[in-house]
Amino acid sequence: PQPSFPATGLPVPTDPKLAQLQAAVGGEVASGSKLTVPDTVTKGQAGQVSLSLPQTLLATIQREAAKLGLTKAAKKSEVTATLSGSGYEITPNGPQTAKLKSGEAAAFNWQVKPGAGERGPLKAEVDASLAGVKPPMTFSLASIEQALAAVMPEAPAKKKGFSFQSLLSKLTIPGMKDVAV
Repeated sequence: PQPSFPATGLPVPTDPKLAQLQAAVGGEVASGSKLTVPDTVTKGQAGQVSLSLPQTLLATIQREAAKLGLTKAAKKSEVTATLSGSGYEITPNGPQTAKLKSGEAAAFNWQVKPGAGERGPLKAEVDASLAGVKPPMTFSLASIEQALAAVMPEAPAKKKGFSFQSLLSKLTIPGMKDVAV
């Protein structure tokens, strides 16, 4: 049976083996990766944003690729990460690539400076490339988004929870008038 892939919005590779590899590895990458956005950036100042991927990534790719007959292709693997976000100046502005090394967490850093306009969340797109064959076999690995809740300090914090008072004020009971709540 085809492994089901969580709805991540990633483009599914046309090669069925790569699609299976994406499904097998993608969830682990998404849950084991960390996109770090410092408070300085969330408060509207420049800062360094970093992304670290799981240190088991190469082993996971090689293990899952071997099950699909892609051992040679996965002998050498690379990851490419691109950071984007509306309302930011990001340097470098484009993909960065790192060779995966056994037991080593691939990491990427960007200098991020808030620009003009409304700021949206920062998002890192991660692609993997099996470079043991020519041309390399590339597929989307993860899309990791950082919600920036602290961007709008002027927005009042809403209370979480349930209020009977607000419910009762909206409640109308037929035949009853002027009920004090």
